[in-house]
Amino acid sequence: RTLYLGLGCCNLVSDCGAAALGQNLAKTLRNLDLNLMGCHGIGDPGVTALAKSLPPNLQALSLSLFACAEVGDTGAAAIGEHLPPSLQVLSLDLRGSGVGHAGIASVAARLPRQLRQLTLMFTSDDDQSNITIASLKELSAWQAAHPEVMRLQRRALQPAKASAAQASLRAPPAAAAKTQPTRGASSSIAAKPGSGPQVRSSASSPLCGPAGLALRPSRAASTPPGTRRHPRP
Repeated sequence: RTLYLGLGCCNLVSDCGAAALGQNLAKTLRNLDLNLMGCHGIGDPGVTALAKSLPPNLQALSLSLFACAEVGDTGAAAIGEHLPPSLQVLSLDLRGSGVGHAGIASVAARLPRQLRQLTLMFTSDDDQSNITIASLKELSAWQAAHPEVMRLQRRALQPAKASAAQASLRAPPAAAAKTQPTRGASSSIAAKPGSGPQVRSSASSPLCGPAGLALRPSRAASTPPGTRRHPRP
């Protein structure tokens, strides 16, 4: 009932491949973790076909479309439209894709009633930060019982390039919500503990460019074999 499939950075995966993958998913699946990070051959048609084939009784879905630049608002809307009503946990990584406010809003407008945990990652340029904030407001509207935003903060990850925002559920304070910009990027949607779904969303700059993934080397110091470290006197 659980399937994990990692196809990250496999440029051989096309729209036809994504459609075939969806058609062959077992209908009895309850948990699906699908990593399509950096699959540049996948666009809106492939994501749409995959979304239409999601198992009807799926309870947990993790889908990474990180650095899939050909995936846009149409693909995101298809994901939202075809989310199974039984879904309780959803994680979507849309960083580095072509998904904008319209796509995020489409997902937020069609979240299943049974959903209890949402992790949504997406990217926006610094001059489009208002679009990101608007998308988070769409997510807060989904929380009909507690729609108010407690805090909304953002910061630029790169000068004039990227902005970041996160949303998570916490117990509502007695006082009215206030917006306080800080260096940390976070926002919260008010809710009583255990009364509604958990929401986390973030926006950041992609690490995967046209040439592929840019891996950062570790800065941890290494000690040559046979070398003994002596404490300072």
